Amino acid sequence: MKQTTNMQRSIQYLNKIFKLLNAEYFNNELEMPIITIQSTPKAYGHFTPRDAYRIKESNGNIKGAVEINIGAGTLDRPIENVVATLQHEMVHYYCYVKEIKDTSRGGQYHNKRFKAE
Repeated sequence: MKQTTNMQRSIQYLNKIFKLLNAEYFNNELEMPIITIQSTPKAYGHFTPRDAYRIKESNGNIKGAVEINIGAGTLDRPIENVVATLQHEMVHYYCYVKEIKDTSRGGQYHNKRFKAE
């Protein structure tokens, strides 16, 4: 049970950090994503576009939500590195919202537009 509590606490912290980064760097333009912590082989994290999750709004409507995942095996790094990973995935999210193609070769490489953002 304690491990679950620690995971919930980690996600709560990531949600707080997301809100701070969103205000500081993205002018609060990004809606709150679903932040997950799970294994991400060969990556520190990943971004999954809209409709990765379906959320029921208070008015009963269903809407899609994006996911930002932070690799479970990377949480033992210094907090600055974990925050950098979250911010990196937020840039992908921002590019998605603004319809900026930020990768090349089928998403394999970050391009100039990603680096500019």
